[in-house]
This record gives sequence, structure tokens and C-alpha cells, in this order.
Amino acid sequence: MNKAIFRYWVDGPIIAIEDTGQGLSLPVTLDAERVLQTIDEAIGPLVGKHVIYADRDGVWDGITYSDDRLLIYHLGVASYPEAKKKLCSLPQTMQEQYRFKEDLPQGNYLHDWSPDV
Repeated sequence: MNKAIFRYWVDGPIIAIEDTGQGLSLPVTLDAERVLQTIDEAIGPLVGKHVIYADRDGVWDGITYSDDRLLIYHLGVASYPEAKKKLCSLPQTMQEQYRFKEDLPQGNYLHDWSPDV
């Protein structure tokens, strides 16, 4: 269990990530830096995007990068449509707070990810 297995998609300003490891890999939550770096390298900078993810239990939350640290925020819903609706219904100031504000640092990351098996 050395890296997360996940899938992702882009829906306008939202990047959605699902943990598909089914307990056989590191959870996305614990491997978030590598997961985000992998997506950043695949689609370009995440600045200005909202990133939300479903953990292994199917609970959707959000993650952002600001001031040199990753921050997870609670959405606590059970589906992508609910997560998107909840994110979009937040006050504008909170939506801005949860957008990626800066590029991820370049580091020693693995450059691959595991697709659905």
C-alpha cells in the first residue's frame, strides 16, 4: 500500500477525485500531495479550481492548497451531484477561500497513477 488508486474528472471549475483502492492501497486522503501533483501534471495548474474527492467510504469533501499547505474541508455528502451542489451553494467568500490559490510545489513525486482495475 504505497500509493493511492483513484480516478478523476474535470467538470468546469471542479476537479472530482474518487478513491478506487477498495482498501488495497493508500487512501487518497493520506496520499493527497501525490494525487494532486499527478493531476496537476496531467491537466495543468490547479490554480482557480475547486478540488473535491470521495474517500473510501464514499463521503465527499474538499481539498485546497494555500500558504504552502494542503487543507481539507468538510462537505460530508454521499454523491458527486450533492457535493457539487453543496460547494456551489456556499457563500461566494467561502467558495473563493476553497479555490486553489497557488501552484503546487515541484517535488520528488511519483508520476503515475493506477486506473480502475
